[in-house]
Amino acid sequence: MSDPTASALPRAIAAGSSAEAQAAAFADDPRVHFDRQSGTWKLEDDDGNEMEYDAAKGAWVPVVST
Repeated sequence: MSDPTASALPRAIAAGSSAEAQAAAFADDPRVHFDRQSGTWKLEDDDGNEMEYDAAKGAWVPVVST
């Protein structure tokens, strides 16, 4: 079963990509920003779900609030 939100996410890039490659890949999506405090790329989708880019996995993962 596929993730219905996956198509709405910015294009993921290869795991381990450089910071420059990540910045270039996410530059065209106004929902994506670099969080300097955590040192990660983040986005909030149209449904209000917060995602974080896991560069080691090359994938967007949900941010879990506790």
